[in-house]
Amino acid sequence: MARASARRGRGWRWLVCGAPMAVIHRPLMPRCFSVHAKVFGDDQLVPTLELAGYRRLGAKRKVKLQEELDQLLRRFNCAALTSPGRLDARINSVLFAAKEAFQQRRDWRGFGCGWVFPRSAEMYSHPHYLAFIREDGSTDPPDLPFGLQRLLNGMRQQLLPFLEDVLEFGLGYEAGQLENTLQMTTAIVHYYPEMTQQETLLTPAAFHCDDSFLTLNVESTPGIHGLGAVSESDESRPRIRRFSYGEVNSSIINLFVGGYLQTLSQGRWRSLLHSGSNPSNEDRLSITIFLGMPQLHGAIGEHVHTRGEQERRVYDWLSTSSRHDDWLATANFEEIQDMYSQGDSFDPAVREWLGMARADICPTCQVPIAILHCYQLLSLYRCASHLRDFTPVGFPFHPISTSRLLERPREHISKSRQRHLRAMRNARQRALELSRQ
Repeated sequence: MARASARRGRGWRWLVCGAPMAVIHRPLMPRCFSVHAKVFGDDQLVPTLELAGYRRLGAKRKVKLQEELDQLLRRFNCAALTSPGRLDARINSVLFAAKEAFQQRRDWRGFGCGWVFPRSAEMYSHPHYLAFIREDGSTDPPDLPFGLQRLLNGMRQQLLPFLEDVLEFGLGYEAGQLENTLQMTTAIVHYYPEMTQQETLLTPAAFHCDDSFLTLNVESTPGIHGLGAVSESDESRPRIRRFSYGEVNSSIINLFVGGYLQTLSQGRWRSLLHSGSNPSNEDRLSITIFLGMPQLHGAIGEHVHTRGEQERRVYDWLSTSSRHDDWLATANFEEIQDMYSQGDSFDPAVREWLGMARADICPTCQVPIAILHCYQLLSLYRCASHLRDFTPVGFPFHPISTSRLLERPREHISKSRQRHLRAMRNARQRALELSRQ
C-alpha cells in the first residue's frame, strides 16, 4: 500500500500554458473509475463558423458574425472556426511538415531549442515543440521550424481582428477600442505518436482551463475532449465528450475560452475544461496558440494559482461524482466552473488602460498630441480642435525631421476606417435592440 501511494505521489510535470507535458508512469486508477457510464457521454457536435474574407465584409455582416460567435461561446464555451483559402492552406502545410519533423526525431531524447522530448522510454508522455512569442512578434527560439511562423502571421492577420471585435461586442466597448490588444503569447506543438488510453483522461490535471484569454487550436485528427460540454439530449449531468464536427471543406480552428476571459467578462463567457489526446490508431499532431492581453498582465495576480486549484477539484469531482445524483454532481461542477468568475479587478483595469491609452490621443483626428504640437510649430498639420485648444507658445520644441513629420502617424485612423467604425457601432446598437425585444 505504501509503495502504491509513493507511485501515485510522483506527480505531473507541465508547461506554463497548455496540456500536461510528462508523467513518469501510468497512474493507478481509483476503483470508482472502473465504471465509465457516469463520466463519459456521447460525442459533442461543435458548431462551425466560417470567416472567409472577414476584413472585407460590411459592418452589418461583421456584427452578425460577432453576435453568432458570442452566442456560441456563451453556450458551449468554445467554437469551431473555418477560414477557407490561404490560411487553410498554411494550416495543412504546417501540420504535414510538423508531423514529418517529429517522426524523424522520434528516437531523440532530451530538451533543446524548443524541442521537448521524454528523457526515457518509461515516461508516459508525448513530445512537444514550445515557442514563446513576444509583443513585437519575435519568438524564442527565433527560427521556428516547419513554417510555424507563417501560420502565426496568418492567424494574426485574419483571426485576431475578428476576435477583438467579438470582445468589444460582448463586453460593451466602443468599436475600435480593443484594436491590437490581443497578442499571441505561446505556441505549443503536441505530437502523439500512439493512441491514448481512455483512462488517461481521468488522471490528475488531465482536464484543465487555459491560463489565457482565448486559445486557438488546430489538429490533424480530432482529439479534444470537453468536460461539461452541452449535449442535445436531456442529460443534465456534466460528462466527458469528444468534440466532433460536421462536414466541412477546410481545416477546423478550435477556439476555447480561457480562464482570464471568464474573469474579464465576469462570467459571460465561461472557460472550457478540456483535455487533448489521441483517440485514433495513427499518430496525431496538435498546435495550440494562447492569446493574451499584455496590458492586463498586472491584473492577473489574483488568479495565478486558480488553475492548479481548479485541476485538483476537477480530479476530486471525477473521483466522487459517480456516487452522487445528477443534481449534486451538477451543483458541485458549477462551483468549480465559477472559480475564475471570482474577483473583479479585470474590468476596472481594462477601463483604466483604455483611458490611459487614449489620454494623449486627439479625439478628433486620433494623432498623438506631442506630434501635433510639432506639426503646428512647422505649420505642417491643421486640426480645428487643436488649433483652438493648444498653442505652441512656450511648448518645448524637440527637433524632428520634416520627412518624419510628413509621414502618416501609425496611430492615425483614416476617414474610411472612422466611417466603418461608426457603421459597426450603429449595427451593434441595432443588434442589441433586437435582442432585447
